[in-house]
Amino acid sequence: MEEYISFKDREEWKDITPISQDDGPQPICPINYSTKFSETMGYFRAILVKQEMSTRALDLTEEVIDLNPANYTVWYFRRLLLKSVKFTINDEFKFCEQLALEEPKNYQIWYHRRAIVELSQDCSRELDFTTKAIQNDNKNYHAWAHRQWVIETFNLWEKELDFLESLLTFDIRNNSAWNHRFFILSRNKAITNEIRSLEIEYTINKIKLCASNVSAWNYLKGLMNGSNIDNYPTVIEFCDWMVQNHPICAPANVFKVDILQQKILQLKGKGQIEQLRELVNEAERICNNLATNLAVKHAKYWYYRIDQFQKQLQ
Repeated sequence: MEEYISFKDREEWKDITPISQDDGPQPICPINYSTKFSETMGYFRAILVKQEMSTRALDLTEEVIDLNPANYTVWYFRRLLLKSVKFTINDEFKFCEQLALEEPKNYQIWYHRRAIVELSQDCSRELDFTTKAIQNDNKNYHAWAHRQWVIETFNLWEKELDFLESLLTFDIRNNSAWNHRFFILSRNKAITNEIRSLEIEYTINKIKLCASNVSAWNYLKGLMNGSNIDNYPTVIEFCDWMVQNHPICAPANVFKVDILQQKILQLKGKGQIEQLRELVNEAERICNNLATNLAVKHAKYWYYRIDQFQKQLQ
């Protein structure tokens, strides 16, 4: 670590008078800042007041960010400087990447990263960069959001499913990867019946590897959203097979309840009372099993669902 040199001992800062923080005449709870922090912020305030657009000001923002990476004002001022002074874009990307990997949940860093991509119109580093961040923490919301923005903005859809397959092969329960897969399919192009059929087959094969994987079941449910379940007998047959062969698999039973609900709504008002009653009874039986055995923590919800099913017979 480089030895800190006080600003008052730096020749290039001799012309600047630092501005101290004004906490008022009687601060209630003064913060005991270090000498280094107080001095650095004093010079930053002075530069900010002057709105000085210079290389030294850019260097100063880096020192301030090093002391407090969450300081919104310094990041904003740094972006103004980048539009006014000469800098090396590669150095700025490296600076931002290092901080993002050290402070992965810092909003300001990720916003700044997007800003310099927009400024340079250079997205060539972003997929590798976000891959590193995701490998460090596969639930890093900022990394996923940035990746999705880059893909959609610069039309980088082509290899994304391969990337997701590598993540799901490593961890089939990676909910973020399943969510991103749905984003890729739904944003890139409309989910046609052909694409939906292929994705259903893909998802079923993944569920067979891990029956209790809620993420995959939710993904399958998302694929069915807005579609008539009767058009996909493969899904119905698979769900029935799962409930019969894996009776303690809660996600399979939950999915079966959703299938039954759609069938009940289709029969409602068509005069087929006996068929309707059979479906309602089956739904109530599964909901009761979920409430008492498979999903006890959500028992009140499943009893509510039973009540809703009973109302369909009125």
